[in-house]
Amino acid sequence: GCDSIIKVRLTVLRSKSAIDTSSCGVLKSPSNRYFYDSSGTYFDTIPNSKGCDSIMQIRVTINNTRNSIDTSYCGFYLSPSGKLHISQTGVYDDTIPNTKGCDSIITIRFTKTNLRDTISISDCKSYQSPSGKYVFSLSGQYTDTLQSVFKCDSILFINYVRLSPQSIITKTICDTLLSPSGKYVYSASGTYQDTVPSYLGCDSVITINLIVKPIQLTVSKSNDISCDSLFSTLQATTGYSYVWSPQNSLNDVTISNPRASPSTNTIYYVIVSDSLGCTKMDSVEVLVNKDEIIEQFSNVFTPNDDGINDCLMLKGIGELKQVDLVIYNRWGTKVFSTNKPNDCWDGRIDYQEAPAGTYFFVLKGVSICETLINQHGSVQLIR
Repeated sequence: GCDSIIKVRLTVLRSKSAIDTSSCGVLKSPSNRYFYDSSGTYFDTIPNSKGCDSIMQIRVTINNTRNSIDTSYCGFYLSPSGKLHISQTGVYDDTIPNTKGCDSIITIRFTKTNLRDTISISDCKSYQSPSGKYVFSLSGQYTDTLQSVFKCDSILFINYVRLSPQSIITKTICDTLLSPSGKYVYSASGTYQDTVPSYLGCDSVITINLIVKPIQLTVSKSNDISCDSLFSTLQATTGYSYVWSPQNSLNDVTISNPRASPSTNTIYYVIVSDSLGCTKMDSVEVLVNKDEIIEQFSNVFTPNDDGINDCLMLKGIGELKQVDLVIYNRWGTKVFSTNKPNDCWDGRIDYQEAPAGTYFFVLKGVSICETLINQHGSVQLIR
C-alpha cells in the first residue's frame, strides 16, 4: 500500500535532417508523396533505420526564370528564341534556355502600331487626297492611307468642307444689322441676300433670314404713396434683366416688380436688357401725399343684430397704427378695452348684453401717418 517510485529512461528514435536541392522543373520529394514546382522550404517524412518517422527539411530551388517584354512595331516582331513571328497585337510566351540550363519563359506584350492623323481642309474647289488616290468634291469625312518611313500604313482622317458659293444664316436682332459685306443695313424682319468674297477668293452668296425683336418696354406703378398706401409696386415688362434707380427706396433693383417706399416725390428709372445684349430705358414717377383726416369717434351705435352699426368700430376715425381704447359705464366701471386697431365693442359686458344708455370712452393712439390721437367723450348705446 506504499508508493513505488519508478525511474524511466526514455529514448525517442525520431530523427531530423535537411536537404538543399535544385531543379529545372518539378521536383519530387524523398517520400514520393509531394511535387515542388517553385522555390521554397518544404517538409517530408520517411521512416528511418529505427522504424521511426524521419522529418526532412527540403530547401528547393527551381532554376526556371520568367521575364517580360513590352514592344510595339508596325511590322512583325521576331521573338528572342527566333521561333515566333508576331504580327498582331496580343500577349505571347517564348522560351529560351537560361544560364542554369533551365527554361527561361519570356512574356511578350506586343502592340501593332499604325500611324493615325487628322486634317481639316476647306476649299472652294475639289480636293485631291495626299496619296493622290482620291478626289473629294462634297463636304464630308474621308480616310486616306499613306506609307510611313517605317513602311507602315499611316491612316489619315480628312474633314473636308467644300465652300459652297451659297450659304444661309438666321439672325435675331433687337434694332439694326449690318450686312456681312458692309453694304446694307437691315432694320426690319425679312429675307435678304448679300455677296462677299471668301478668303480663298470664292464668291459667297449669303441668304439672311432676319428676325427683328425690339424690346417692348412699358413701366407702371400700382399707386402713389399716401397714409393708406405706404409703398407702391413698380412694374416693368417681364422677360428681361433689370436695373432700377434710385436704389435706396427700393427693396430689389434687379426684378421686374420692385416695391418702392419713397419719402418724397421720386422718379424711378429702369434699364432693361434682353438676351441679345440690347438695352432700353424708361421711367415712372411715384407721388407722395401723406395728408390725412382724423374723424371723431362714433357717439352712437345699435347692437341689435340687424347687421347695421352693430359694433362700435375704431376704423371710422381713420387708419391706426397704435391704439388704446377704454369704455366706461356711467358709474366709472370699465366695460371694454382694447389695443388692437381692428377691434370693436359689440355692446356686451362679460358676454351679456349691456343695457342701453350712455357710456364714456377714452381713446389714445397713433395714426398710420404718425398723427397723435387723444379723444374722449360719450357714446349712446341704443337697442
